[in-house]
Amino acid sequence: MRQSPVLSLRGLAMLCMVLFLHLATRANVHQFDFKVTLKAEQVALKNVMKDIEKQTGLYFMYSATGGLKINDPVSIHVTNAKLEDVLETLLEVRGISWSIIDKAIVLKSGAVKNKENKETKEAMFRTVSGSVLDKDGQPLPGATVQIKGTNIGTTTAVTGIFSLANVPTKQLVIQARYTGYESQEKVLTEGNIVFNLNPSVSNLDETVVVAYGTSTKRSVTGAVSVVKGEEIRTLPNRSFDKSLQGLVPGLRISNGTGQPGGGVSNMIVRGISTGTEALGGSTVRNPLIVIDGMQVTQDIFNRMGPSDPFTPLTNPLAQINPDDIAEISVLKDAAAIALYGSKASNGVIMVTTKRGRSGKTKFNFSHQTDASMRPASIPKMLNQSQYLELLYETYRNTDPTTWTDEAIRADLFKKFPYQTIGNDTSFYPQAEWDNEIYNHPAITLSNNLSVSGGTPNQTFYLNFEYTKQNGIIKSTGYERASLRVNLDNRITDWLKFGISSTFSYNLQKAGYQSEGPYAGAPSTDILSPLLPIRTSDGSYIKEFTWGTLLNTVYPNPIFERDYNLNKTSAFRGLTTMNADVSFLRHFNFTTSLGVDYMQTENKQKIDPRLSNSGGGYIRDYDTRNANLLWMSILKYQTQIGRHHHIDVLAGQEAQIQNNKNLYLSVKGSFGQQTNPYYTDVVNPEYVMDVFLGGTLKRTSLSQFVHLNYDYRKKYNISGSWRRDGASVFGDSNPFGNYWSLGGAWIISEENFMQPIKNVIPFLKLRGSIGLAGNAGAVNHLLRYHLLSRQLFMKDPAVMPGTSPGNPTIKWEKTSQWNGGLQAGLLNNRLTADVDLYYKFTKNLIYQTILPSFTGYASVMDNIGDIRNSGIELSLSGDIIRRKDLRVALRGNWSKNSNKLLKANKNIYSVSNIMSNEEGREMNSYFMPVWAGVNPANGMPQWLDSSMKPTQQYNLALKQFVGRSQPDAFGSITSTVTWKNLELQAMFYYQYGGLFYNEVNSLLLTDGLRAYHNVPVTALNRWQKPGDIAENPVRLLSNNNSGAENSTRYLQKSDYIRFQNLKLTWRIPRKWLSPARVQDLSIDGQVNNLALWATADDVDPDNVNLGGRGGFAYPNSRTYSIRLNVSF
Repeated sequence: MRQSPVLSLRGLAMLCMVLFLHLATRANVHQFDFKVTLKAEQVALKNVMKDIEKQTGLYFMYSATGGLKINDPVSIHVTNAKLEDVLETLLEVRGISWSIIDKAIVLKSGAVKNKENKETKEAMFRTVSGSVLDKDGQPLPGATVQIKGTNIGTTTAVTGIFSLANVPTKQLVIQARYTGYESQEKVLTEGNIVFNLNPSVSNLDETVVVAYGTSTKRSVTGAVSVVKGEEIRTLPNRSFDKSLQGLVPGLRISNGTGQPGGGVSNMIVRGISTGTEALGGSTVRNPLIVIDGMQVTQDIFNRMGPSDPFTPLTNPLAQINPDDIAEISVLKDAAAIALYGSKASNGVIMVTTKRGRSGKTKFNFSHQTDASMRPASIPKMLNQSQYLELLYETYRNTDPTTWTDEAIRADLFKKFPYQTIGNDTSFYPQAEWDNEIYNHPAITLSNNLSVSGGTPNQTFYLNFEYTKQNGIIKSTGYERASLRVNLDNRITDWLKFGISSTFSYNLQKAGYQSEGPYAGAPSTDILSPLLPIRTSDGSYIKEFTWGTLLNTVYPNPIFERDYNLNKTSAFRGLTTMNADVSFLRHFNFTTSLGVDYMQTENKQKIDPRLSNSGGGYIRDYDTRNANLLWMSILKYQTQIGRHHHIDVLAGQEAQIQNNKNLYLSVKGSFGQQTNPYYTDVVNPEYVMDVFLGGTLKRTSLSQFVHLNYDYRKKYNISGSWRRDGASVFGDSNPFGNYWSLGGAWIISEENFMQPIKNVIPFLKLRGSIGLAGNAGAVNHLLRYHLLSRQLFMKDPAVMPGTSPGNPTIKWEKTSQWNGGLQAGLLNNRLTADVDLYYKFTKNLIYQTILPSFTGYASVMDNIGDIRNSGIELSLSGDIIRRKDLRVALRGNWSKNSNKLLKANKNIYSVSNIMSNEEGREMNSYFMPVWAGVNPANGMPQWLDSSMKPTQQYNLALKQFVGRSQPDAFGSITSTVTWKNLELQAMFYYQYGGLFYNEVNSLLLTDGLRAYHNVPVTALNRWQKPGDIAENPVRLLSNNNSGAENSTRYLQKSDYIRFQNLKLTWRIPRKWLSPARVQDLSIDGQVNNLALWATADDVDPDNVNLGGRGGFAYPNSRTYSIRLNVSF
C-alpha cells in the first residue's frame, strides 16, 4: 500500500532542536549581538526606539529630565543590521551615550559642556547634507555616510538623502559606503555633497537568490553564478535563455534555430546527466527554471513544426519579457540544487523579476529598434553557369557516347522551364531568390513602459511591453504583448503579502514550407538555378518537378509563402501569491500558491492548389497546460552569543500539472479543386482526416529541510534533505530521497591573513557533496501498457504498441561533489573563481532492445551509469581604475568530460550517425571513416576492418569517431568606461567538438541527385586519373555509395563569435534637470558581428540535439539602438 510522503522522525527531531535553541536564546538574551531591520523616514527617535524594543526584547532606560533629544526626527533604512551599528548611527551623533546592562539599553547625555557662547559654537560646528546615488543617478537608501576618523555618521533615506549635524568646521573627509558598491571619499566643502557610487568588482555582500531563500556571495556554500538583468536586457533576443550564452561558466547553450520566438535553447549544466533523449523538442536535459519561486513550464506546446525531431519550433520561455528580469542565479553543485530534489540534477536557473522601491513614483520608458540581416554563414551555392558546367560534366561522365551537348540540352529542356524569344529558346535567367525570401533588413520594434514606487509598507512595479519582430525570412515573425504586476504590502510588523504576476499574448508566424528536412528554413538555395520564380507573363510556377532535393514534385517556396499558413497564438498567465508571517522573534512562516497557465492554438494550412497537398488540408492543434504549485515554509533564524548564527528551514510542496490537447485535421478531396481561401477546420468542402485528443495529469508531493550554520562569519556549514513522491513512477518506486552537505571557509578572515589583507582581501574555500534527481526523464505514460486504435476488416480494433509499460522503473539519481576557491586580489580589483566537480548518475533511463519473441521492439528501462567531471574558471578585474576612465576585463572557461561507465543492457543507437558504448561519451558519432577519393578512378573510399581503404561501403568498418559536445567553451568581455560613455565587447568561443554537416550530406552526393544546386565546394571534384580531389567523380544517379553516412560529412565545430559590441551614452544629469528627467541613456549595439569557424557554410550554434547542423533557420546579424528615459 502506498504511503503519503510525510515528515520523518528525523524532521520532528530537527524541529524540537530548533525550539530548544529558541528557548536557549531567550534565556541568554543579554549575551547576544542583535540584528534589526528598520525603515523610518523623518520619524521621532523615540518611535524608532520602540521598534528596536519590539525586535530585540530589550528596553531603553533614561532620565526624562536628562535633556535627551528623543523627539528629534530621524531617517534610517537598514536590513539585518547590527544593533551596535544602529545605536551608534542614531544616538552618538546626537550627543547620547549608551550601554547595554542585562536587558536594558541605558542612555545618558554624552554632550560635553562648553562655556562658549552660541556664536562660537556655531562657528565650530555645521550641518552637512547631500545624497548618495549609484552611477545611473538612482538613490541608494540605507547607505552609510560617515566623517572619516570619527563616530559622526548616519544612513541615507529612501531618496538617498542624508544630513549630519554638529560636524566640526575643520577640514575633514566624508565617506559613503553601500553594500555591493565601491566606497567613495570626498573632502568636506560648502554646499550639497553628491556621491555617485560604482558597483564593486567583487560584490561579496550582495544578495544571491538560492533555493527557497537568499544568501550572500560571501557566505553561500554552493556553486552559484549570478547574471544581472541589465546584462541581457538590451540583447535582441526574445527569450532570456538565449541571452545567457557565455555569461555563466559551466552552462553550455546552443540555440539550434534563429526562428523568431522559436526553439528552447539546448541548455546543459556541467554535462549530460540523463540517458533520456531530447526528442520532439523535449527539455529533459535542461535545468529546472524557477521564476519568482514558481517552477515554470518550458516544454514546447506545438509539435506541428518541421520534421527535424531535435529542434523545437516554439519556445515558451519567449513569453517572459527579459526587461522585467532583475537578476538570474544559476545553481550548479549539490549544495545549491539538492533542495529541489528530483527536479534538479540538470541544475537550476532562478529568475527574479523587478520589484518596486519605496519613494517617489518613478516612470521608465524604453524603446528599441533592431535591424536584422541575413548572415554570411549560409552556404555559397553555384551560379547558373557553374551549375551547367558541372551538370554537363556529370552527363558526360555517365555515358560520353550518348550524352552529346545536343542530347544534354534537349534532355534539360524536357525537365526545366524555358522561354522562347523569337527563334531563340533558352533557360530563364537565374532567379533572384534572395530578394524574394529575405527581408533586407528585418525590423523589430520593442517598447516598455513601467511605473514603480510606493511607501515603506507598500511597493509596486508595473510594466507593459509590446514587441513586434519581423523574421529575416519573409512571412516569419513574432509578436508579444505582456503585462507585469508585482506588489508587496506589509500589513503589520509581522504580516506581509506579495504577488508576482505576468500575463502575455504571443503570436508566432513560422516556416511556411510543408515538407522536407528544411521545413521552416530557406530551401531556395538548393533549387536548381534553372528554375524561375515566375513565367514570362508574371504568373507563378506553382510546382517544380526537377531541380529539387529529391527530384520529386515540390512547391515553389514563394507560392507557399504567399498561400500556405503556419502560425501559433498563445496566452500565458504566470502568478505567484504569498503570505509571510513573523512570530516569536526568530520564526517566519511563508505560504505561497503559484499558477502557470498556457493556452495555445497552432493553425496550419496547405493550399489545395499544390498537387502534393492531397487536395489541401487545414490542421488545428490546441493545448492547455495548467501547473499549480503550493508551498509552505517555516524558517528559524537565531544568533547564539556573538559568533554563532543558525538558519533552519522546513517546508512542504505539492504540485499538480495538467495537460489537455486536441488535434483536428481536415482535408479536401484529392483531384478536385477545393476552395483555397478557407482557413478554418469548419467549412463545407473539407472532410475529417484526423481527430485526436487527450488529457495528462502529473502530481508530486515533497518535504524538505535545510540547515545553515556559521561561526564568526568565516566558517559556514549547510545541509539539506528532501523527499519526493511522483505519480509518474510505478508502485515499486514512488519515492526518492535527496540530500546535500556543504561547507565554506573564509580564509581571509583568519588572523594569519591580516598582514596581507591589502593584497588578498578575500579568499574562500568551499566544498559540497550531495544527491539530486531527474523525474522529468520519465514520460507520463511510461508505467502503462499502451494500446492503439486500428481498423481490422473495416471494424475498429486495438493492438499493443511497439513498447510495453514499465511500472518498476527507478528514478535517475545524480551524486555530485564540488570543490571551489574564490579569491579577491589587490583590494578586490581582481577576482578569480575556480570549481572542480564530479557527477555520477546511476539508473540511466534509456530505450533498451527486447528479443523479438516478446512481440515488442524495445522498452524504456534503467540501463547503467554515466560520469561527468570538469573544471570551471572565471576571472575578472579592473585593469585601469581612474576618476574618468575604467577598463575592465572578465572571462570564463569551462571544460567537461563525459563517459558512459556502465551499460548493462543492449541499448538503441541514438540515430544512424550516433551510438553509445561503455567507456565512451554519451551520444558519440558512430560511422565509417572516410578514406578520401581514389586518385586512379575517382571512386569513394572508406577504411575497412584492417584499416585499409576499400571502395565497397558494405565492407567499411563503423567506428566511434568523436563527440558533439565541445572539449571547452567560454567567453571574454571587455568594458571601457570614459566619463558618461561605455563601450563593451564580448567574444564567445568553443573548441574540441564535431558536428555532422547536413548540408553536405544531402547536397554533395556526387550526382546521386544531380539536378538540385550544390555548394561551391562541389567544384573540387575528381575529373581525370591522378587528380587529388575532395569529391569523387560525378555520375547521374550515382550508386557508388559516396553519399552514405561517414566522416566525409563530419566537421569540427570550433568557432569564435564576436557576439556583441555595445556603446552606451548616459546623458549628464545636469543637462536633464531643466526637463525634469531623472535619467536618459542611449545604446547602440551590433549582435553576431562576426564568426570565425572551421566550417565556412554552417553556423555551429545551430547544430541540433542530434548532432546535425545545416538546414536551420539562420541566426541573424542585428543592429540595435535603444532609448531609455526615467522621470
